[in-house]
Parts: sequence; structure tokens; C-alpha cells
Amino acid sequence: MSRIRIIGMLLVALAVLWLAGGTFGEDETGVSGQSTQAAEACVYVGVKKCAFCHVRLDDSLRTWAITKHANALAVLSTPEARKHSKNPEQDPKCLKCHVTGMETDRMHGADIVEGEFVGVQCEMCHGPGQLYRAEMARALPKEHELDKQECTRRGLVIPNEQTCRKCHNEECPVFTGFDFEEAVKMIKHGEKQAKCEYIGQEKCTFCHVRVDESASTWVIMKHINAFSILKTKLAQKFSKDPVHDEKCLECHSTGLNVPGGYTMDDPAGKMLEGVQCEMCHGWGYSYVEVMAKAKVLGVYDVRDDCFRHGLVIPDEKVCLRCHNERCPVFTGFDFEASLKQLRHGQAFKKH
Repeated sequence: MSRIRIIGMLLVALAVLWLAGGTFGEDETGVSGQSTQAAEACVYVGVKKCAFCHVRLDDSLRTWAITKHANALAVLSTPEARKHSKNPEQDPKCLKCHVTGMETDRMHGADIVEGEFVGVQCEMCHGPGQLYRAEMARALPKEHELDKQECTRRGLVIPNEQTCRKCHNEECPVFTGFDFEEAVKMIKHGEKQAKCEYIGQEKCTFCHVRVDESASTWVIMKHINAFSILKTKLAQKFSKDPVHDEKCLECHSTGLNVPGGYTMDDPAGKMLEGVQCEMCHGWGYSYVEVMAKAKVLGVYDVRDDCFRHGLVIPDEKVCLRCHNERCPVFTGFDFEASLKQLRHGQAFKKH
């Protein structure tokens, strides 16, 4: 067979393929290699899959779990939300900023509202994780430094003010302004931080309000009002300025003058007023990661793991650090009776 005839047959075959719709470099879906990569980049994977690497690499998961972002969907079930929408939990205008990936359909068929994408998750700000999570997985086994440039090349978004303003804007009916610099400070993550750090009652509540009655028990105890007592005339009988007296604040605020704890005249310190969870259970930053994993993965029996990470189960000695003769109004302390009054941590009872 002559060379010209062979070439002619090849050209005919190629023409047939072209007419049938075939194209060089395409996969079975008819998308070029470059387009396939772009399409895959639009796949959301959900916070559970992000968590598998980040719990080992940095503090991102534990930080996210105690922010308002993690509970963004729950906000839509409040009376305040219903003032602005008849059914906010099903309103697309609300859901687009309270559920991750709401405006896409590439979420593995998950039930958006009840499934794996509730709240403002990692990918809401950093983009769909299908491609760049591979770089995270590569970094994990040897625990080497994460190549952030490679992640960015693969599609990781480093959010800026424009990213945030997609939701934090006048379209939101409760919008009162947005300070990007201050907002970033509140959600800063991605670094290893000191384990000796208090996080505050509000952040403890984010998880506990879902799994047991600890938060609802605490708000009706005297502990919550321990700081307010320092403003009374009775307190002023024993100190000229009780709210600035360290001898008083040592037992009427949480984490006085330690990282993340109460600091006098610091507006942020108000979050640590009173006797909060960490006053008895130890600073929360070390064990909150375990709580965060439990919340994200839907596993709640993690007490042993929390103990290993620093959770304190208070005994009489813990209580006697404050309930003792150093207090000018001390009249004695019955540990067993006190324990009954503030017993908490039981799962919710169904009514």
C-alpha cells in the first residue's frame, strides 16, 4: 500500500471522528484537560473533609467551630430572622450567605440544608476544595510545611475584603456596617497558637448548646453574676474599688491576666466576666479542638479524648481555691450540696 494511500485513509478517519463530535485531548465527558481541571475546582467537599487534614496541620478547625460562621444556618431559625422573611430557612436570598455553595449544584448530591454544607464553612471563603485539598493531603503524612503557593495555584482563594462583602453588605436586612480589619482579627486562623489560652463562655456555648444543657444550666447560676456582685454596696464595704481589685477579680472573673483571659479595662475582657466554664474546667483552647471534631463529625462521646487534651473535671480542691476564708463574706462551703446545685453536662431530655 502506497504512502499516499495510507495518509489519505488516515485523513478520512480523522474527518469521520471530527464529524462525530470527537476532539483531541478530551476525556469521556468531552471536556479538555484544562477545562476538566476548572470543572473539578468547582466541587465543594465540605468541612468534614477539610477537617481531616487541618486538625493535624493547624488551628483552623478549632477556630472555625467557635465562630458565628459555624452557626450561620441556625440564625435563620430565630424570631429575628422571621421578621425579614416568612421562611428564612428556605429562602434562597438568606441561604446563599448562610449555607456553603448554595449557588452551585456540584455538591455530590448532598442535602444542602440538612447535610454537609450548613453554615459558612471553609470553602465559602477559600473556594471549592476539590483540587487544592490534594496538596493538603500531600503535606499531612510527613507533617512538612504546607506549600501555600501550590494550594493557591490549584485554586485556593486567599479571601480579601471583596470576598467578605459578597455577604456582608446592604442586601442583608440587619446589616449595620462592616469593618474588614476587625472582622479578620476575630476569625484569624491557620497558625499554631499557645495552648494556655482562654476562649470564653460564648465560644463554649457554640458546641454545648447543641449537645447538652450545660449552657442553659450556667445562665441560671450565681456564677454567671459573679462579676456583677463586685458593683454592689456590699462589695464596696470590703474594697474601695472591687471591679479593679485583683484580689476580688481573681475569683469573680475568668483567667485574670493570662492569655485570652480577663484583663481590666479591656473591652474584649468583658467576655470573661464572671465565673465561666474555664474557671473550673481549665482553659479551653487546648481541648476545644476535640469538641470541634465531635461537632463536625457528629461524634459526641469524646470525654476521654478531652481529658488527654487538658479538660479538668473539677473536684473539691478546685472549688476551694475561691470558696475559702480569704473571701470576706465566707461562711463555709459544702462541696456535695454545691455540686448538686450546678450539676450539668447531661444530654437534653425530650419533652
